[in-house]
Amino acid sequence: MGRIIQKFKLGRDESKDPFEIHDTTAQSLMFIYLTGRGEYSYLFEAASVNEVIEEAGATIPMGYTQLWIIQWLKSVHPMSGDRKVRRARAGSPLRQERAIAGQSYLAIARDGRYWGWSESLERAASAAQKISNNQGIALAIGLLKADESWH
Repeated sequence: MGRIIQKFKLGRDESKDPFEIHDTTAQSLMFIYLTGRGEYSYLFEAASVNEVIEEAGATIPMGYTQLWIIQWLKSVHPMSGDRKVRRARAGSPLRQERAIAGQSYLAIARDGRYWGWSESLERAASAAQKISNNQGIALAIGLLKADESWH
């Protein structure tokens, strides 16, 4: 789990990893995530849902999974330094029920794990930072734009 979708052509020219920090002031970036496989694409410039699905249909074999089209907003990394980070409590502010397109800010880890969502970008980013610190992993935060069955 947690690997780049190699044949997906959108975003291949620049190879921007969604888990790295990027300056996005001049452009809107997106990526896709396959829920059942924990696979994700590189970032690509904003495209229509139809364009993304067309490219995915040509390059990604169908299987029992969902294809999420996500507007990338930021990534978080473990905080450096000797400061001790308090362990996150069991009751995470991230929701686990089905995410809602246009309303859900998702937190996805570089290893392909989906950590949940929030209706607030600030809450999602704060929870993702705690997870990142506790687990020692990078996470991408983005707004779910579309949720497509991929089987």
